[in-house]
Amino acid sequence: MESRNYSLISSYINIALYIFTVICTSACEIMPSIDKLPIHEALEIRAFICLTDASSNLCNGSSNSTESEVSLSPVTGLTATPSSIFVRLQWTNSTEPSVSGVKILRKLGAFPESANDASATEVYTGSNSEFLDSGLTSSTSYFYSVYSTNTAGAFSQASQVTTTTNASGGIDPSFNQGTGAIGGAILSAILQPDEKIVVGGDFTTYNGVSRSRVARILVDGALDTSFDPGTGTNSRASALDITSDGKIYIGDNFTLYNGVTRNGLARLLPNGDLDLTFDPLLGPDNRIRAAGLQSNGKLIIGGMFLNYNGTPVNRIARVNTDGSIDPTFMIGTGANALIRDIYVMPDDKIWISGDFNSFNGSAKPYINRLMPDGSNDPSFTPGGGPNSTVTSQCFLSDGSSIISGIFNTVSGTPRLNLAKLTPNGALDPSFDPGTGLGGSTFINCLELPDKTIFGVGTFTTYNGQTRNRVVKILPSGAIDPSFNPISGASGEVARVFFTSTGKLVITGSLTSYDGATVNRITRIFP
Repeated sequence: MESRNYSLISSYINIALYIFTVICTSACEIMPSIDKLPIHEALEIRAFICLTDASSNLCNGSSNSTESEVSLSPVTGLTATPSSIFVRLQWTNSTEPSVSGVKILRKLGAFPESANDASATEVYTGSNSEFLDSGLTSSTSYFYSVYSTNTAGAFSQASQVTTTTNASGGIDPSFNQGTGAIGGAILSAILQPDEKIVVGGDFTTYNGVSRSRVARILVDGALDTSFDPGTGTNSRASALDITSDGKIYIGDNFTLYNGVTRNGLARLLPNGDLDLTFDPLLGPDNRIRAAGLQSNGKLIIGGMFLNYNGTPVNRIARVNTDGSIDPTFMIGTGANALIRDIYVMPDDKIWISGDFNSFNGSAKPYINRLMPDGSNDPSFTPGGGPNSTVTSQCFLSDGSSIISGIFNTVSGTPRLNLAKLTPNGALDPSFDPGTGLGGSTFINCLELPDKTIFGVGTFTTYNGQTRNRVVKILPSGAIDPSFNPISGASGEVARVFFTSTGKLVITGSLTSYDGATVNRITRIFP
């Protein structure tokens, strides 16, 4: 009898186990992950399922994507801000203790199907709350999935966003300069750390508000009314540089700022007031064309002047923070002709370019590099150098530089108005612009994050192709065909800045861009 009862009970148990297994097998497709349960309960369920079905995913270490993508809290607030060449993703990370970071997948045409979608591109893994996805193609739609992750390799459900990169070369319609600068050109500009732009030139109003030759522009293109220069300058002003505490140097051929005598050089407070602690007295006896700050806060100035406050300086000088000349700047006889451009390097050495062919008695054809104290840098060896004037120079992340001017050879090698130099000043033959800038020049250029080079100036062609005063070129020197400005700028473009939004602000004498009225300033997609 006992044997029969035992057999009957055993049968009931087997039937119950079979029913539970069937129910669990279907329910596991929709039940929450057992990882969310207290550990003792999770272990009991895992042990039971393995006892009844050794082939279960929970026994062999694998899991389907649906289970792995619901066990963690997802990121929130995901946004995508496109440029023509990159997308900036921003989000708020989960505060769940077990979350260790995020994984981002990118795909064309559709969102990634799971965190392990082999057809998608993994673009980021880490713990930041922002990522810049660069090297993208303009006018293209991209689909992103962002997953919270933990150290065990589990993923949250995807937070998703899609965006389309902008057309390269087009105007950014969100930049609202209104009527822009009237009365003259914006010939110089400084990008502040907060991306406001201090501009100088010949203009007298900005978007209908009186601003005599000096103004500050907000990020969106509107006039910054918190910066008030009063009556401004009585002649052309050039924005030269900005100090670490936000003070602004301006220079050129003015003699007054807001009614106070300042001969060709002044320093402004961040609100536009004149800084009375800086007084150049007689100042330079002719125009300042370029300037740059050294790490000690002293200002290097260059241009057409021969004297500063009565002291012979021959076109270059170093000015103390109070406006007096620094007698320890050892330039000797200086430059024998105009200095057009100055760049102070991170190590305080000084690149200069212009019409000169000697510096302090040494042959220096149109370009030179000085030591921080103003003496010639013996490590600068440009060989024969360019055969005529260098009007501008810009520096690349590898220490090399792009020079432009009215030359047609560099060290005997044909280079029409444009060339690349190595860090020691020699011609870099790997950069070949072909027929170059068609008899005109860059006034300003910069390196973009994808290592292409954006140049602006007075040119209308590049290597035989129409490019009206704006052009993007590849690291090889060839034109970048992805950038199409259509009719481009109607007049000279003097300055260009790359902003954190991946857009370019250009200024100059242009009154239209690609047929749209812009009046000396606009923002475009690179």
